[in-house]
Amino acid sequence: MADLKQLNDFLSTRPFVGSESSATEEDFKLDASITADKAKFPHVLRWSQHLGRLKLMFPYRQWPAGTKFGAVAGAAKEVQADSKVTKASPKAAAAAEVKKTEDKPKEKKQEKPAAAAKPAATGGAARDDDDDAAAKISLIVGKVTKVWEHPDSDKLFCEEIDCGEAEVRQIGSGLRHFYKAEEFEGRMVLVVANLKPKKLAGFPSNGMVLCASSADHTDVKFVEVPAGAQIGERVVFGDLEMDPPAEPNPCEKKKLFIKAQPHFNAKGGVAMYKDKPFTLLSGVCTAPVADGYSLS
Repeated sequence: MADLKQLNDFLSTRPFVGSESSATEEDFKLDASITADKAKFPHVLRWSQHLGRLKLMFPYRQWPAGTKFGAVAGAAKEVQADSKVTKASPKAAAAAEVKKTEDKPKEKKQEKPAAAAKPAATGGAARDDDDDAAAKISLIVGKVTKVWEHPDSDKLFCEEIDCGEAEVRQIGSGLRHFYKAEEFEGRMVLVVANLKPKKLAGFPSNGMVLCASSADHTDVKFVEVPAGAQIGERVVFGDLEMDPPAEPNPCEKKKLFIKAQPHFNAKGGVAMYKDKPFTLLSGVCTAPVADGYSLS
């Protein structure tokens, strides 16, 4: 585990450990290794909280490896040492000796035991069971890189979608009655990314492209992401506090998507969970449909 004082000093002049410009795998590993209280070290705390937000917003991103803390901190220390070329004067040395004498530990008075800390108040409205489920759903931005018609189904497209992961996802979508392949390929879409993979007419599908549809399913439109949305970015639902995404098996076992999805709807052209807009860093997601359309 890193020396927290050294790490705090190091982070006082830069945002990350493994790189000067972006989070790295080394940052996340180092943060996970720290078990001491970070609250006493403001720069470490700021860094750790920012990493937590990045992990929530980009749960599947492949982060660059980065430089190990010992190596980069050692280099910084050498540069700092080289810059100190002036020797202390006799007067300064004498002052330092006086300071040492003054700084000798004095006998401590017996202190009263500290009062037990009160639990911190939690902000925001209480979550219900459906909110708890929604907070664990992973809706991420993906770019459709390839589309072809399923050879054995007149309803299905087969797609490859870049979601910012190590490999593209293959997903099957029943959209051939509503879109042409060329309208689908190259599009930025929202993908439900933590559903359990399943086969659609024999095609292995790992996720679902989110669309808005009328009650009778005769009108279907893509949910659209705002300009500037980043591949791999995760949707948050307004001010709802989000949790790390559930893994696919627990997501299915606990019926998380089944609980949350009935509250996915279109209102005023905006994609919503209950009354909370689907939100990305660059804006809200939209649905060019009438109010009341379901999103699935």
